[in-house]
Amino acid sequence: MLQNKIEAPAQKLYGGFSLFGVPYNDIDIRYAAERLFDIYSNNGEDTLGAMNLILNQNERVVSRCGMLISFSGTLIALCLFVANNPNVLSLTWQPWVFYLVMLVWVLSTMHLLWSLKHKFPPIWEFHAKYDFILTAELFLQRMGSYNIALMSTIFSFMTIVFVLSPVSAKISDKLF
Repeated sequence: MLQNKIEAPAQKLYGGFSLFGVPYNDIDIRYAAERLFDIYSNNGEDTLGAMNLILNQNERVVSRCGMLISFSGTLIALCLFVANNPNVLSLTWQPWVFYLVMLVWVLSTMHLLWSLKHKFPPIWEFHAKYDFILTAELFLQRMGSYNIALMSTIFSFMTIVFVLSPVSAKISDKLF
């Protein structure tokens, strides 16, 4: 009886926290950026092609960040509604949960926005490996910030809906 065994390549796990495969420790981000360089550049031969690929990946994650920020308008509208009608949160626990969730959401969104800042390498390093690594690290950091902000936004939205759900039909008439 002949069995075909497929051997998996040796895997190096990230040393620290990883959410959806995205590393968060500086050393793990550097390691992932180095691996991306190896993959995208065909073993260091095509730096310009690798730069184009990583810049395209950066554009995609920045686009997703923009979509997430635009959805945040819904949460902002709910916050403004509660600010104009504080009596909506009539139970003792509701304001505490509401403001705690808002704090988490605001902090994660601000962290996401801060991750969109640009960094440039020295001019003599453009399209060199250093430039690629810097761009790949920005990509990985932005992707990590996006994942945290996405989870925070989903959690915040669900929690706010839960906190506001015991309200009467009059309030939903005011909302819509």
